[in-house]
Amino acid sequence: MSDDIETDLATTLAALHAAMMRGLADRGFTDASLVDAQVLHQARETPSLGAIARTRGVTKQAVQGHVQSLLRRGYVTLSADPNDARAKRVELTPAGEGVVRALAEVSAELATAVEGKLGVERLKNMRNMLGQTRAALE
Repeated sequence: MSDDIETDLATTLAALHAAMMRGLADRGFTDASLVDAQVLHQARETPSLGAIARTRGVTKQAVQGHVQSLLRRGYVTLSADPNDARAKRVELTPAGEGVVRALAEVSAELATAVEGKLGVERLKNMRNMLGQTRAALE
């Protein structure tokens, strides 16, 4: 670790992302990114483009571009929203559901691995400290 909190957090996050990407690739999702998985997960909860944009804190146009990429790769389909003729609903295909399931599996495996290295109490303390750090920065 360094004397710089930004470097410490950034390198830890980069290691986490790399491990998650390896886990997705190991499960056959070599073209899926973490952002893909996050958007797919959000689409499962709130399938409108506008809701996904609000949740992610980005523009609807940014989400539309990303969803078009997911559509081309067969992870989602688009359909008309029955409640709003102007809105589109994002629906996961079986492949999209597979990415979400794979990411959940990878996350659980990584949590188990970190718990194995740190122990239950230290992991709990780390999560608490990360929450406090996030709150201090907001």
